[in-house]
Amino acid sequence: MAPRASFRQLAGALEVSDQTIARRYRRLAETAALRVFGLIDGPRAGWVDWLVRLQATPGSAQRIADTLARRPDTRWVRLLYFDIDIDESVLGVSASVMLWLKIEPASLEAAGRAVAAHPEIPFAAATTGATNLAASAVFRDTRQLYAYLTTRLADLPGLQSVESAPIIGTFKRTGSWEAAP
Repeated sequence: MAPRASFRQLAGALEVSDQTIARRYRRLAETAALRVFGLIDGPRAGWVDWLVRLQATPGSAQRIADTLARRPDTRWVRLLYFDIDIDESVLGVSASVMLWLKIEPASLEAAGRAVAAHPEIPFAAATTGATNLAASAVFRDTRQLYAYLTTRLADLPGLQSVESAPIIGTFKRTGSWEAAP
């Protein structure tokens, strides 16, 4: 079935009427049991994806993060501190971390593909600036994080340095949505 299938096509595949599909869709959408959203494939559209890292003065980080999260052209905003205080235990995750890696340029492609293959890494991207590989990582606990940093990550080709920034609050994620009270 095509991702953009019409109600009529869905109805034919399920052997029900298109009115039944439309009614079920409306009910699921109204009860927030179904979310439909589209994301633009930036590079395919000729755009360049940017990962912007900001430093803020004490007391202004929350306001800046909230302002960025409200922008329609912002995919996600994470406020970073150097402390772990996040409860994602429902997912078995208690340590969510951004990693900023400096890789020798000749090894960037190999290191990027290697880190992207690690199951702890849901996102990895080549960047510019003081570091050239950024990744988000999730771990059961800080012991697993430590083991990862000192073994598999340490073995990356061309690795020169690593900065880890534990995430203690997420303000916006791609596709994240909460129903209004």
